[in-house]
Amino acid sequence: MTTPSSPYRSAGWAAIISAVFGIMAFGILQVGLFNMFTGKPEVIGFVNLMFKIHHVGIIFQSLFMIPVAFALHALARQRASGASQTTLAVGIVALSLLVLCALVWIVNFVEDDFYMVPQGFVGVWLMVVNWRLSRPGSRALARFGMVVGFGLLLVGTFPIAYVVFVNPTGLHSFEPDSETIANAIIHNVLVIGTFMGVLTYPVWTFLLGRRLLRESAA
Repeated sequence: MTTPSSPYRSAGWAAIISAVFGIMAFGILQVGLFNMFTGKPEVIGFVNLMFKIHHVGIIFQSLFMIPVAFALHALARQRASGASQTTLAVGIVALSLLVLCALVWIVNFVEDDFYMVPQGFVGVWLMVVNWRLSRPGSRALARFGMVVGFGLLLVGTFPIAYVVFVNPTGLHSFEPDSETIANAIIHNVLVIGTFMGVLTYPVWTFLLGRRLLRESAA
C-alpha cells in the first residue's frame, strides 16, 4: 500500500544518486583543469574529453535533483505555511536550464562556462528553500544548504562579471590580455564559490538524501 511518505523515499535515493554524480563531476573537472594548466599541447584532446564528461555529470546531477525539488517543496508546505509554488518553479526552471546549458556546450553551441549562470540560480533556490526549512531538528542541514547555495550563487556571477569587467567579447577566461585586477578578483570569487558551493553541493545533497529516507521511514 502506498503511504504519504513514499515519495520521500524515491526522492531520497534520487538525492544520493545526484550526490554521486556531483562528486564524480567535480573530480573529473579537477583532472581536466590540472592537465590544462600544464600547458602541453598534446593534452588538449584529453582536457576536452574531461570537460565533456564533467558536463555529462552535471546533467545527471541536475536531473536527479528535480524529484528532490518536489520533495523539498512538500516538506516546506508541511512545515512552513509560507511555502509557495514560485519557489518550486524557480528550482525546476533553474535545474532544467542547467541541464540545457550543459547540453548545448557539448554540441559546441555556447562557451564552456555558460552553464555557471543557471548554476547561480540553483544557488538562489537552495538558499530560499533551506531558509523555509530551517527549524529545530533540521536547522544545521538547512543552514549548510544556505551556505552551499550562496557558494553556487558566487559561481554563477563569474560568466556575467567576466563579460562586463574583463572581456565583453566572450568567456575566454584565460587569454593573456585578461591579466587585470578585475580578472584576478573575479577568479578569486570563482575559487571561493567553487569550494563553498560546488564541492559541498554533493555533500549536502547526500545528507539531504539520508534525511528524506528517514522521513519515508517515519
